[in-house]
Amino acid sequence: MLAVEQSFVVPLIDQDTGELLERDANGLVVVDLKTSARKYTDLQVEASLQLSVYSYAVGLSPFANGDDVRLRFDVLTKTRVPELYRYWTTRDRAANVRLFRLVSEVLGAIEAGVFHPIVGWQCKDCVFRSKCWAWT
Repeated sequence: MLAVEQSFVVPLIDQDTGELLERDANGLVVVDLKTSARKYTDLQVEASLQLSVYSYAVGLSPFANGDDVRLRFDVLTKTRVPELYRYWTTRDRAANVRLFRLVSEVLGAIEAGVFHPIVGWQCKDCVFRSKCWAWT
């Protein structure tokens, strides 16, 4: 393992068209591709922090160009007969305020040295596993 949650920045360019982000007749679309054991619920789509971050970041970028940013999950189910589901959503100013408050709280906790281990599927290959499991 070389890194966990290593940040990086790359341009998002469609290799066929050269477009940086997906656009349709209604404007800019940010698409997050996912696989899942089952279909997403409305709550999963509406509460996704990942889409909130994408919406906020793209909204501040020159890509938005004043357009409203629309969001979409494209979810391929890992079922016996796989299906592709598309879930459209948006984020508003209130979602950005919630995102800012959450990030502020998390950063404050990090700066204060607060550590809460969260056990999940990521633990198998995590370089911090021994520290989490030793936490008391």
